[in-house]
Parts: sequence; structure tokens; C-alpha cells
Amino acid sequence: NGRKVWRRQRSLWGLAAANDASPDARESCDAGFMGQWQDEESGLWYNLHRYYNARTGQYLSPDPLRLAGGLNTYGYVHNPLTWADPYGLAGCSAQFKSRNEAFRAAKRDAGIPMNQQPDRIFNSKTGFFSDHRNVPMTDSRKNPIFDNNGNQVWTREYQFTRADGSKIIIQDHSAGHSYADGVGNQGSHLNVRPIENTRTGSVPGTFDHYEF
Repeated sequence: NGRKVWRRQRSLWGLAAANDASPDARESCDAGFMGQWQDEESGLWYNLHRYYNARTGQYLSPDPLRLAGGLNTYGYVHNPLTWADPYGLAGCSAQFKSRNEAFRAAKRDAGIPMNQQPDRIFNSKTGFFSDHRNVPMTDSRKNPIFDNNGNQVWTREYQFTRADGSKIIIQDHSAGHSYADGVGNQGSHLNVRPIENTRTGSVPGTFDHYEF
């Protein structure tokens, strides 16, 4: 008859914010984030390899993979809107299936035709003109950023000129990046930036990150 029997709203990290079920409703749903099932006794979320606490957004035990699963061994994924951790081991992106798919989406959202190639620009690392430049990643203090293996991260920047003459940069952060305090860590993704501000600038109509 179309009557609503159960609905629940959750916070960003999975904490139940509201439950629309009536007090005498027999319907319920114990599913949480992908791969999680709620334990009735503890109220925690069973995630196959460990338990997750939605109040803190953290696991109760360290990652069985240790640092291979990320620098924060108790942490869930860095962005639960587009990432999931179905086994309690390591996060995976739920946004784009591949780099190519993410790149096409970034071009589309920035108003770049699919058949348009990147501008030819000078690459100071190689000393030649090419379709991209190599740039070392640094934090706000100009300190180098490293991947999970401790290697300094170099990125590729692709420049495109739009129909109105403005220029945008698509930054290829396929290696991801890690910060010493764990805040701002990211897996593989692309950024779309205006050429005037390639660190924190944004282009209207585009995502903050195109994760894959």
C-alpha cells in the first residue's frame, strides 16, 4: 500500500542520526557500511576482520595488514562518501572504476571535449615540451609528500584550454599521498584546478577529487 515501515538516517561515519520506524514496528535493518553488520549486544559494527565504532569513526583493533592497509591502522576510509572497506582491511574507491574513467569525467565536468588533447607545455623535469609536466608534491609548508612506501610523490599535470580561453589543470595523483599526521591522506585520484591556483583552487562544476 506504499506505507513506509522503516527508514534510518546516518551521520557521515555511520552513526544513526534518526530512525523513522514506529515503536511497534517489526521491521529492522542491521546492515551498516558495505560489509558491516551490527552486533546487537555491543552496538558495534562487525566488519569481518574487526569491529567498527561509528561514534569515533575508528576500528577497535589495528589493521591486520599493519601499515600495508594505511598509515592510520585504526582508521576507516578517508572519505566514506566515495570509499568503503568491506573486509576491515583496506579501503577501495566506489567512485570511478579506473583512471581513464575518472579522467573522462574530470574533462566532461570541466567543459573539455572528449576529443581535445592536452596543451603542449614545457616539462622542466625532462627539458622537453610534452602533453604534461612533472611536479613534485609538497604540503602547505613546501615539505615533500611521500607514498605509503616512503617514496617522494611526483605528479603529472595536464593543461587544457577551454573554449572561453581559460586554462585548467588536471592533476594526476595516481600514487596517492600520505601526510605525517595522517590528516588529508588520499588514495589514487585526480584534481581539477584553475591554472591561477593549482594548490587549493577549484573549478565550478567539478568534484574536489575524482577517486579511482
